[in-house]
Amino acid sequence: MKLTVFGTSVCDWIEEQLSNHTENQLHTVGLELLQDLPGGAETTIKASLLQKKAKRLSHIIPKNTPIPSLSNNVSAIYEKLSSYLNVRSGQNSFYIHTPNTPFARLLPAKDFLKELYEMIPEMEIQLNKLETTLLILKKTGFKAFEPDWLSLSATIQKRLYQQGFSPAHFRHTTQLSLSLEPLAHFKNNRLEGIGMLKELASLEIKGEISTETEFNELAALPQLQALKIGKGPKCRWPKEHLSIKDLPALRQLTIEHANRTEDYNVIFSLENLKEVTLMDFDPQNLKDIITIRSLERLRKINIHFSTGFELSNCTNPLVRNLIKHYQEYTSIKLFPAAIPYE
Repeated sequence: MKLTVFGTSVCDWIEEQLSNHTENQLHTVGLELLQDLPGGAETTIKASLLQKKAKRLSHIIPKNTPIPSLSNNVSAIYEKLSSYLNVRSGQNSFYIHTPNTPFARLLPAKDFLKELYEMIPEMEIQLNKLETTLLILKKTGFKAFEPDWLSLSATIQKRLYQQGFSPAHFRHTTQLSLSLEPLAHFKNNRLEGIGMLKELASLEIKGEISTETEFNELAALPQLQALKIGKGPKCRWPKEHLSIKDLPALRQLTIEHANRTEDYNVIFSLENLKEVTLMDFDPQNLKDIITIRSLERLRKINIHFSTGFELSNCTNPLVRNLIKHYQEYTSIKLFPAAIPYE
């Protein structure tokens, strides 16, 4: 008769305890070696937390799931983190063998820590996406799943689910509203994979699109005609100009907080625009928008000022003359702050 401990065979239970003991022992040695390096303790703690998260997520997936890619992705992350956390260490070095690599490597402690530190942000992003997906599938069922769903950022996944779309049926979205939280770290792309929504025609993004990389994700949307954003991407030093991809179908752009030039600078990189609405606009910057170039290519300009400014207060004769000359061809509407936004 096979003895059991709470339903587990004694042999299996002893094997598990020995395995846990060995794992903890190796983990402790590694932590001690990294303690004296700048950021060593914080990095290993973060990696350990992600490893535990991956293990927790693996328990959510049903054993007989028809979606093997989910369990494979979670397992791959867990195994890679484990290869670093359970590494064999020497006096000032680590002997590491990562999954799917033919040979082990001997790394100085600083190089090992650098690798682990640089790996963590991507692991965190992938686990967040998988966690969001698994929590949604727990509610909708693990029966159907579109693999490209995992290409979407966690931000987009959550919003699609809130709007009634499932991981099996999300490609036919024509309208979407997103709320962007501040960037956790520079590698995080909150609009990653949005190009999967090929039928998206209208998009509202509440918050600031901080980077060109994020904004350029929108170039993969062939049907996007109307876009509303909080603020546009900034040109980062030492660059002098934005590197923005063309949005072929985009005709309307609204920027809610266009107080500074850098907030609305993106409009000058979008050649197909026909209508621009700028809110919370500083009257001193009117000369940036009312130019021959803008008036020649745009058909409608709506500006909501951040103050009670009116055109009669404008002391720049060029701006006044351009508006007067082009008003037959381009609709130009200026709204003082006291007038509610339309």
